[in-house]
Amino acid sequence: VVLAAAMWLPGAITRYTASLVPEGARAEIGTRLRDEVRRLTGAPCADASGLRALEKLQTRLFPSGGTRLVVLPSALAETAHIPDGTILIGHRLVEDHESPEVLAGYLLAEDMRRRATDPLKRILADAGLGSALRLLTTGRLDDEGLRRHAERLVASRPQPLPAKRLIAAFEAAGVPGSAYAYAIDFSGERTKPLIDASQSGAPSAPLLGDGDWIALQRICES
Repeated sequence: VVLAAAMWLPGAITRYTASLVPEGARAEIGTRLRDEVRRLTGAPCADASGLRALEKLQTRLFPSGGTRLVVLPSALAETAHIPDGTILIGHRLVEDHESPEVLAGYLLAEDMRRRATDPLKRILADAGLGSALRLLTTGRLDDEGLRRHAERLVASRPQPLPAKRLIAAFEAAGVPGSAYAYAIDFSGERTKPLIDASQSGAPSAPLLGDGDWIALQRICES
């Protein structure tokens, strides 16, 4: 019984603490976490033309607002998200692919992950029980806990998602999933349902014009 309680208690405290943190405090934690990530990756890519193209893609994929896309110049391999609505993008996702549909796929998948799990719970799980208790009692998350989570966030790769949910997300956004599917698995064997769904759907309008996509691919060059 004691062992079971010891295993259950940290998770329960983490969930309880996360449920009590107001939006203002979440935004503050997100800002501080972004600063910790910047320490690991360098400043976000900021070429002016690239930023304009990124904003167009952001509006196209997330028209209701509340999402900010940020491209990072190093360290992050794919995508990640933080509590203030920011989705972080590894620079290779914009530099190494021929079309924006691959990037869009990664972004839609990351949006699904952030909707499925409260990012603050992940922060507290990585930060540890002590950090969760300090946040609960003082209203502030300690720097060491944030630093620990930032390091894990940058180093980890996103968890795979069920094909049915991915297909629904791509269809809702009007984005073909085949480019993303082949980026995930070059053979297409593991992502065949997503490829098949893309082939059976109606043709979609381009996500970005050629000039905008070229500008976005150069966002880290300034």
